[in-house]
Amino acid sequence: GDVLDTHSYPPPACPSSSSQALACGEYGGIGFIVPNHTWKEGPTYIMVEDKEKYMNLYDDYANLLTGFKTTAGLSAAVYTEITDVEVELNGLMTYDRLLKTDAKRFMASNRKVIEQQLYIDDILPSSFTSGHQWRYSFEAPSLNWMDRDFDASAWKTGEGGFGTVGTPGAVVRTEWNTSDIWLRQDFRLGDLSAINIDNLLLSLHHDDDCEVYINGVQAAVIPAYTSSYIQAEISSAAKKALVSNGKNTIAIHCKQLRGGQYIDCGLSLKSLNQPITEKVLNKVRGK
Repeated sequence: GDVLDTHSYPPPACPSSSSQALACGEYGGIGFIVPNHTWKEGPTYIMVEDKEKYMNLYDDYANLLTGFKTTAGLSAAVYTEITDVEVELNGLMTYDRLLKTDAKRFMASNRKVIEQQLYIDDILPSSFTSGHQWRYSFEAPSLNWMDRDFDASAWKTGEGGFGTVGTPGAVVRTEWNTSDIWLRQDFRLGDLSAINIDNLLLSLHHDDDCEVYINGVQAAVIPAYTSSYIQAEISSAAKKALVSNGKNTIAIHCKQLRGGQYIDCGLSLKSLNQPITEKVLNKVRGK
């Protein structure tokens, strides 16, 4: 066909093809209950407690779409759903057509996807296109397993990503079919003064719950699952923990809850409307 479509919940995803128009035909499904405006209350893909968290997550997904548009050629995306229905609470509006937040904020996020360019470049590549070596363990390690100086020499070595074949969006190179996995990878960075470290992101595909640490500092705790690689924010403390012109360690714990399972991660750098030069990227990568 002329169009290649993928469905992804809750974050959007982008399929891959050099000969078709690319679409994310369904994404989203942020659950937010407005009391006394539902047919029936119940969980959905992901639940939030208030309007601000609802809008922030909607805007995060808009940022992902903007990146997919710029770097991967995404042409269309459809949010699920306009309104809550009898058994789902995914709507931008309640069952009785009350808008869940300010229409102008929805419009601003949507216009951003259309009008902006968001460039994403690898600093520490994930294993999406080629495998990278990790230390891993299926057994619960000691409490300091995420520290930069932790001795993981007894752990196994394998190529990312880790999971089971058939998990949506997964590129499995090492099988992981237990309840938990712990991962570590040492890497070197160059001169971080060449960039604004606030623009660093995790490039992540997780199924299910995961926690990520950089040099022993918690970078992100992300529930549920994704069906493709996404960009996720890194905590300010973890960004400050990065060592310029030296060794760094990224450590991950991922927990299997249901369905497929997969984990892989890297570091990326974002730039709005202006691509980053290869000279700057190589300086940060230490090349």
